Amino acid sequence: MEAVLDSFVRMTKHPERCEILVKIDDDDDLNFFNAVKKKFMALNLRFFVTPRGRGYADAHIHHLVLADQGSASSRAWAFFSDDSFFSRSDWDLGIYELIENTPAFVTGSQPVETVMSVIDADTGMPNTIFSYACEPYPVVSRNILDGLRVASEGVPGWTAFGDRFCFDGLLSAIIHLLHEEHGIDVYHQIDQHLSRPLQRLSWSSDRKRPDVRTEAMTHFFSPDAVETRAKVVAGIVESGALGTSVSAAR
Repeated sequence: MEAVLDSFVRMTKHPERCEILVKIDDDDDLNFFNAVKKKFMALNLRFFVTPRGRGYADAHIHHLVLADQGSASSRAWAFFSDDSFFSRSDWDLGIYELIENTPAFVTGSQPVETVMSVIDADTGMPNTIFSYACEPYPVVSRNILDGLRVASEGVPGWTAFGDRFCFDGLLSAIIHLLHEEHGIDVYHQIDQHLSRPLQRLSWSSDRKRPDVRTEAMTHFFSPDAVETRAKVVAGIVESGALGTSVSAAR
């Protein structure tokens, strides 16, 4: 965690305009996080202690806990993990420009055609999955998250981050549905600003991870989930959260 925060300080032009919210488990070493807090006192850094839950299976719930605690004046939400590091100087300047000029957006470092494409899945997985990769680490405008919150209210199991841990897949599906069904482009390609060490833990190196991933993706492509997702996206459009004009993603 200290490494990613060090890189944030070095690479962010205006760190004072950002807040960093961190979810930690109630059985973690809280003294360690207290020491991190003291070391980075200049940052708007807040920790929130909650039960461990089911790990990846509850990631969408953990995201919601943090989003609910975020500043009411926040305009965009960035996702990153404690084993990542900021790799591009002044990465935040382009985000501020999008905030000022674009009603609603999702960013990533891949071309939009790649984000909306389908790829072969692992054996035993659904035949196709959306290929929005986590590695570019998306930045999402608050308007989209607010629209998701309104549109998913009352939908069984749903939060503003979907109903499974695969929020990156949900974003890809939202981008695809908005483009194909509603003629709205919200995706903006940016230069990669976050990276991960190559030696990070892979899905295949932990016995529990493939099972969690298989369950999430199988559900993701079930007929009921596909239908529900389309209704939620239509609800985002109807909510007016996307604004009156949305810039083309290409």
